[in-house]
Amino acid sequence: MPQASSVVLNDGTVNHTFVPVAVSPEKSVFVDRSAATGAGSPSLVLGFDGSKPARLTNKISIRLNQPLEYTVDGVVLIKSTIRFQGEYVLPDGLTSAERIAFNNMVQAAVSVAGIAGYVDSLEPYWG
Repeated sequence: MPQASSVVLNDGTVNHTFVPVAVSPEKSVFVDRSAATGAGSPSLVLGFDGSKPARLTNKISIRLNQPLEYTVDGVVLIKSTIRFQGEYVLPDGLTSAERIAFNNMVQAAVSVAGIAGYVDSLEPYWG
C-alpha cells in the first residue's frame, strides 16, 4: 500500500495542494489549506471498500468538494459547495492491466470535449 503524500490538482489556472489529514485503508482525506477559513477548505476523499463473500467487487470512491467563499462585513462565509462524486466498481479477479486500461478510459472520457461540455457549459447532448 503506498504511503499517503500531498496531491496536487490543477483547476486550469492554479495548482491546489491537498495534504493528507486522515489516512486509513478505508478512507483517506486530503485538504487544501489555502482557503481563508477551515470550513472553506477544499477536500479530496478517497474510499476503498474491498470485496466480500456476498459482493465480489471492489469499490473505490472519489469525492472532491470545493466550498465557495464570500465576504460580508469582513466575515468570510460559505456561499455554496461544488461537488464531484465518482465510484469505480471493479470485479474481483481483474488483472492490473485491466484495471489500468479501464482507469485510462475513465480519464479519457472525462476529458473528451463533448462530455466536458456537460459540466463546462451545462450543455448535454440532444437529438
